[in-house]
Amino acid sequence: MPAKFRIPSLLAAVALLLTAGLAGAQTYLDLESQVQEFTLDNGVRFIVLEDHSVPVFSFRTFVNVGSANEVRGVTGLTHILEHMAFKGTPEIGTDDYKAELKAMAGEDAAFAALKAERLKGVNADPARLEELEAAFTAAKDAAREYVVTNEFGKIVENNGGQGLNAYTNSDVTVYLYNMPSNRLELWAYIEGARMAKPVLREFYTEKDGPVTEERRMRTDNNPIGRMIEQFLYELRMKYLSKT
Repeated sequence: MPAKFRIPSLLAAVALLLTAGLAGAQTYLDLESQVQEFTLDNGVRFIVLEDHSVPVFSFRTFVNVGSANEVRGVTGLTHILEHMAFKGTPEIGTDDYKAELKAMAGEDAAFAALKAERLKGVNADPARLEELEAAFTAAKDAAREYVVTNEFGKIVENNGGQGLNAYTNSDVTVYLYNMPSNRLELWAYIEGARMAKPVLREFYTEKDGPVTEERRMRTDNNPIGRMIEQFLYELRMKYLSKT
């Protein structure tokens, strides 16, 4: 991974690369001696198992942060940041990054104004709310003008990538896909770039769309999901009360 792509120590990742040819009769003990581990100067730790029988590599990038790192009242950030990592970088996902930055700043300002009025509760001015909501929608549309939709995913797919996905857990966020082995350098570049320099483009659209919908399906409208969430929260509060 190029040296300029630095990952903060809090987000130091562990990447696991495997090839599809590791199968069959080999047991864990047979493979254990073949595993290599090393850490780059930027703090990224690699666990590598090589097999050159097929020209493919698979990986998992583990980022050591999850919902357990969040605090009450400011939750869901881990999940939305997982989504943001697919939105690209200053070089990927935009046709004019400098102009996009200005448009995104306008988007943030419009949202801040709308939020301030909403926080007035029953004292909020309905006409003012309508005006601010229209301004926020216009700001989002203006920022979206510079977005090259799904360019990161298309780069992966156009270079033979398969299985592009990610997930968030209580203590880890994981990114994964497979690529031809002759695209290893490309993988190192785009994976390093999106971890070190992610651009939070389409943040509000993603938050109010796919991220919110996933929560509805998995938790809000799922009795088992709600029970597990409440159980884990109570468990965490009990632990924190003793520390």
